[in-house]
Amino acid sequence: MENTENKNKIFKYLLVVFFAVFVGTGIFLMTSSKTKPEVVDSIKTEEESETTIKRDNLVIPTLTPKETSQTIVSESTTNSYKVGDQVIFYLTAETGEKNIVGYDTVLYFDPLAFDFVKAESLQTDYRIYDYKRDNYLTLTALKDLQSPASPLNQARLVRLVFQAKQKGRYNFSLLPEYDKVKTDFVTENTEVLSPALNELTVEVK
Repeated sequence: MENTENKNKIFKYLLVVFFAVFVGTGIFLMTSSKTKPEVVDSIKTEEESETTIKRDNLVIPTLTPKETSQTIVSESTTNSYKVGDQVIFYLTAETGEKNIVGYDTVLYFDPLAFDFVKAESLQTDYRIYDYKRDNYLTLTALKDLQSPASPLNQARLVRLVFQAKQKGRYNFSLLPEYDKVKTDFVTENTEVLSPALNELTVEVK
């Protein structure tokens, strides 16, 4: 009888141990199966981010190109005039490394306060045409085809002459477009560049 009871105790003990080992193994396998995909996903994410960075480095240039601009500047350091004075401005340009074969300009001014007198090209290889339209002046310039290609960097393009006739403060503004005429540069490859523009305030006393 005692041997039978001892055997039953041992059997129950082994059964409990076996069940515990079985349950522990199952929990371990379930836990490991959940963590492995996360590790793989994290590795994959790191690889993808590195690829993206490398791809971005190939696409995005490291150097920022020079800004293309047209600017109107005054000959006067004070921008102050009297009625009857000639008011002289210069149109300047910045085109980086682009070779320009032509350009258009739209300039707003108040015709009640100023008379437009003339526009003179300061680049001998450009022929300029001016058109006064209401309170706008448009300029079109074409380069001589025989002239060598060259960019316009900090170059004075045009000398503009107005005559003051009314007291007050007034703006001369370069505009991107008016009546289907746009302020732009045209390169030798027929690429159209839209430059940054500015305006200038003058006072007539």
